[in-house]
Amino acid sequence: ILENDTASDSRTVIPLQGIQSAEDRVRLDVDTTAWSLLFVNTTQLTDKVSLNIGGRFNRDHVLMEDLSEDGDDSLDGDHRFTQFNPAIGLDIALSDTSQLNLAFSQSSRAPSPAELSCADEEDPCRLPNGFVADPPLAQVVTQTIEANYAATFNNIDMMLNVYRSESEDDIIFQQAGSVASRGYFINIDATRRQGVEFSISSFWKKLNYRFNYNYLDATFESSFTSFSPFNPLGANRQVEAGDTIPGQPKHNIKFYLDYPLSQETRLGAEVILASSQYFRGDEANENDTLDSYVVTNLYLNHQFNHTFSAQLRVNNVFDKEYETFGTYGEADEVLEDIYPDVESPLFVGPAQPRMVSLNVKAKF
Repeated sequence: ILENDTASDSRTVIPLQGIQSAEDRVRLDVDTTAWSLLFVNTTQLTDKVSLNIGGRFNRDHVLMEDLSEDGDDSLDGDHRFTQFNPAIGLDIALSDTSQLNLAFSQSSRAPSPAELSCADEEDPCRLPNGFVADPPLAQVVTQTIEANYAATFNNIDMMLNVYRSESEDDIIFQQAGSVASRGYFINIDATRRQGVEFSISSFWKKLNYRFNYNYLDATFESSFTSFSPFNPLGANRQVEAGDTIPGQPKHNIKFYLDYPLSQETRLGAEVILASSQYFRGDEANENDTLDSYVVTNLYLNHQFNHTFSAQLRVNNVFDKEYETFGTYGEADEVLEDIYPDVESPLFVGPAQPRMVSLNVKAKF
């Protein structure tokens, strides 16, 4: 029972003895075996250029035995996945203080037992405690090309990385039915993640600083129908190639400052910025996004001696209200007795308010 009679209730769940849904009774024995054969080789082509070649052969076996039920509705499953993933790269020393790396690699991931037992659109399950007998999923295979440049100029360290990853049979969770956590996993033919990572660090007199920037363009590259029953525009939204994958900001910026007040004490600050993102359930990118945010953290480190140190930390110094995650749901099912006028389908994950913490460490 959800303790939710008044606005001041704790929203905790009170268990009832002796009552359990038959669908939730699961006795599943899972035996997962993974074999890999890996080889790598580095050949020095010239004084400044080296060639790296490698490969990994994976064989995964997921054997599931239902200990409580037999027949078509049982969770029995025997799934085998094999994949060879090559990798090749060039390391080029441009000078004594700069280096360029060019690489291509492939990786793969076998579906987990939870994903394999929740993959039927005709029989969605409640996660993470509901399992049903379902058809198998394909493993995810990702190919990545990237170029990395690192250099040091005077007192400046810089890194620039450009990458592009193409995934086949990516696994996503489809919402279905009348409960937000009810759904099933499916394979998406193609997804893409490409972007730029940049960092620079240096110092001015005693002040150390570091700047990190990450641009991520994550998109679906094949069309499919997103069930999303709580989408404000209605269920069964058509997703097209090029639509942005929800829940992932395109821009992330982090700026760090560190200043020694004395030999034992350092004062530091962090400024973190994240751009807007689409709600989970808006795979077709048709609705408003979750707002961007900027948050500031401060810390004070003090080293008492070789053994003891302490840190005083203040997160979200300006007590900013912001959200880091958004999805769609049916709020009136939970809140109608307290807030009868609630109609919004938006569920957000609020960030932590201002928090002050003191940590003491001992090293022996």
